[in-house]
Amino acid sequence: QSFVATAEGEGHFGYVVSTWNDGITGWNFGLKDSDYSWETRGQYLGYIHTDRKLYLPGEKVYVHAILRKNSRTLEIPTGEKFTIKVTSPLGVEIVNRVIEANEFGTLSLDFDISRDATLGSYMVQVIQDDANQFGVEN
Repeated sequence: QSFVATAEGEGHFGYVVSTWNDGITGWNFGLKDSDYSWETRGQYLGYIHTDRKLYLPGEKVYVHAILRKNSRTLEIPTGEKFTIKVTSPLGVEIVNRVIEANEFGTLSLDFDISRDATLGSYMVQVIQDDANQFGVEN
């Protein structure tokens, strides 16, 4: 037995198929392969967050990333190395560190914001594809 479940809302449509490749695929609904295909995305999936979203100059920032290999099994990238970059609102790179993923597929980093830090939104990147921002204000 197979089934199709759909959900509709204002300007939104979603569906799930119990036998994904058994006769109904995204193109049947006008979706491009790149809208739903694992193969067209980056090698890793990830979520990056900081301990909070707003900091004062001189404070410490704690960054945490959770990574998975982009496969149907979401394999943990234990021991693989990733570069974490933090960029100021002016595009100045203030952190660039290579960190090895632990047995849970996570990366952790902390750094101090300088006392004369530029105010605005900073970008955190894990080099493979994910990014996050936080703000520094007085």
